[in-house]
Amino acid sequence: MRFMAIDIGASSGRHMAGEIVKGKLVLEELYRFENGVKPVEGKLCWDLDNLFDHVLTGLKMGGPVHYVGIDTWGVDFVLLDKDDNRLGPDISYRQYTSTEADKCLYEKTAIQYQPFNTYYQLMDRDLSEAETFLMIPDYLSFLLTGYKYLEKTNLSTSQLLGLNGDLDLELLEDIGVSSSIFPQVKNAGTVLGKASNKYDVGYEYKVIMTATHDTASAFLAAPNQANSIILSSGTWSLLGLERQSYDVSDFSKDHNFTNEVGYEGIRYLKNIMGLWMIQCIQKEHHKFISFEDLCIGAEKEIIETLIDVNHERFISPDSMISEVKASCKESGQAVPENIYQIARVVYRSLAKAYADAISDLENHFNSSFDCIHIIGGGAKADYLNRLTAEFSKKTVLAGPIEATATGNILTQMMAVGHIDKDNIHSLIRESFEIKEYKYEV
Repeated sequence: MRFMAIDIGASSGRHMAGEIVKGKLVLEELYRFENGVKPVEGKLCWDLDNLFDHVLTGLKMGGPVHYVGIDTWGVDFVLLDKDDNRLGPDISYRQYTSTEADKCLYEKTAIQYQPFNTYYQLMDRDLSEAETFLMIPDYLSFLLTGYKYLEKTNLSTSQLLGLNGDLDLELLEDIGVSSSIFPQVKNAGTVLGKASNKYDVGYEYKVIMTATHDTASAFLAAPNQANSIILSSGTWSLLGLERQSYDVSDFSKDHNFTNEVGYEGIRYLKNIMGLWMIQCIQKEHHKFISFEDLCIGAEKEIIETLIDVNHERFISPDSMISEVKASCKESGQAVPENIYQIARVVYRSLAKAYADAISDLENHFNSSFDCIHIIGGGAKADYLNRLTAEFSKKTVLAGPIEATATGNILTQMMAVGHIDKDNIHSLIRESFEIKEYKYEV
């Protein structure tokens, strides 16, 4: 039986096939494409028409498969009118970089304050003609199947769910949003059914509502050794652990930890600005340079400057290079002079942010964690992984690299009884290379 994960991140997307072969999960990349925001009517927006074209292209090139699941980033959404046409431009969360936080929201939703949370985005949108609200992966699945549902892992990033897991009607009323525009909420692993024949890809397949938030899928793919921290490293860095209950303590609120719904349980984590900064620096540099070469060159430099990678100034700057330099100058530290020094400042600052967040977790839970599971694209960043071990003084286990696609496919397989959920972590350890970085005293 063959499954397909359509895994779409903020900077790129890919179609990955997965099947069990001789007791191991084998992945095959079928199609890869770029994604990103562009200015529309003075706002930073996604091109969802182009994105869906890529979805269809990958389905045609990668088939046949039996089941398909789509995951994307969180927070962003579409509004549909009575005829299911999208209303207005498809605004990106990177458009929203400042607003005043409502501190009461944390106790109600357990979601950390971010200026781009769906709650705040809705306050900025014209809802007069809106008949349906869908998160991005729910919208793409709707186009394939005709079914309108909201999947809980992605919806939990919206800051619209109460601690009981349902939409908080009082919050919606506070910002003038009718609950009638929200379809039924479903759990990850819901089989939607056969794709409609509206878009012929050359074969029949069923769509499964996987863990549609990319980090929820990625966390599912962590090898999960006991007493470990999980770090999903990609465009964003999501660092934390899986728990069975929400934590809305003063510590969690003050340190901006969030509680998002996972495949099972709650992902208690810290959102840290991730490799988005490196991606921007790479694109902005006038000569192409690979991420691997950036890592190698950065390691050879000696600048020790550290910056606050979580500052809002780095969410969507006109020039990431200029912003990093300005931050260094304003703090009275050495200013990087070349592209490798800039990358070194960012890599070291990310590792420091990871170590600080882990220290906060250890103090909060009065516990010590033995290792860090780094999953996702950042697991390939050898220099950053070694820095993370150095700053945190812990063992780092890096892999699997395609963690989100892996978790997406595992969710599908469990949904149709193809694998047993009790065996998934051993399956991951047996199927993928996990590289170890020991902290050297």
